[in-house]
This record gives sequence, structure tokens and C-alpha cells, in this order.
Amino acid sequence: MAKPKQYQFTTQPRVVVTPIAETLFMSLAEINEISGVFGGKLLFTNEALDTTVKVKIGKGKETRSTFRDVIDGMLDEAYQELTNDGKKVTKAEKIKENIDREGNGTGKYEMTIKNMEQPRILNKDRTVDANFTTKISNGSTMKAQLYLKPYTMQGKVGITAYVNTALLLDVIEYSSGDMFDEDDFDGTSVGFDDVEPTQDQLDKADF
Repeated sequence: MAKPKQYQFTTQPRVVVTPIAETLFMSLAEINEISGVFGGKLLFTNEALDTTVKVKIGKGKETRSTFRDVIDGMLDEAYQELTNDGKKVTKAEKIKENIDREGNGTGKYEMTIKNMEQPRILNKDRTVDANFTTKISNGSTMKAQLYLKPYTMQGKVGITAYVNTALLLDVIEYSSGDMFDEDDFDGTSVGFDDVEPTQDQLDKADF
């Protein structure tokens, strides 16, 4: 069966460097067996979301905006494009409130990132770790260079965040048991749009 033709957005991709975030179910050393991709979730404080970050829109020059505005603004633009084209869609929010096992908000906000290939790994001193094999425990901290691309599927419009480079700041190594609990892992971004950006679309990470 032929794969459905993807909608051709005029909303331009973004390349953005995130604020410092905590990791949740993050797999950077190997593909996660549940999701089938590298990546996981980043947890941000409300203050981090309002941090000014670097962003590049399409082939334009680098500019600055708050991280929250980069994500929400891109989602709004893609949504408006589709509605102007006569399509009825709802927004798949990219930044969501993080909820604990009891269903209570933790005061942090989560965002799923992924890549079909292993991201480039930078150590805290900005050196490249070409043979990264560490399993990362929840609560580690990192920044990431993301390639953001809009998608539409099953009446929704959203953003896929591909992690191109990960800057690991404080790594807590996972040492025992299974890294992921299948009931906990949220793979909702998987399968929406796995077209990888070409290397010339991505700048080297500038943290």
C-alpha cells in the first residue's frame, strides 16, 4: 500500500538550541526498543521556557526568541496555514504539563525529542564523544540542538522535534534494571514524520 502523500507546508523548519532541561526516559546511546528511535523527553521549568534562545527559521539568519515562543509560534503558524487551506485540524500541543503517577502536575513541562540516527554527543566541556555508550538516568541535565518540522496527521497539526546534537551537562548514569517502563513511556511523536533533515539544513551546534 502506497504511503499517503505528505502535506507540503510553507511553514519553515526551525533550528533551535534549548534551555537547560532534565531528562526523562532519554535514550542517546542506543535505540529505545519501545519507541524505535533515539531520544526521549526533556523537562523544563516554567522559567526555562521563557529563556531567550537562538533560533534559525528556514535559510534565514539566526535570531533570538523565548523558547516557548519558538515552539508555540511555529505551531500557530502551521495551524493557520492549514485552516487557511480549508483543512479542519486541531493542535497537538508540543509542550505539555508533566504529570506524575498519581495524575498530579509536577510543576514542569515536557517535550518529546527523537532521531532515527544517534545524535552527536557533546560532553560538558564541548568535546565530541564519538563512542557514547552511557545509559542516562532520569534527572540528568542537558541542552539540545533541535530541528523542528511541522506535520499533519489524522486531523491534527503538530511539530516533530529531531535532536541533532545533545550537550550533556550533568549525567546520572543508569546502573540497574530496565531503563524504561513500557507503561510510562510516551511515544506519541513516533511515526508522524520520519523524514530526516539533510546535513546542509543543520548548522553545527552552537551552545
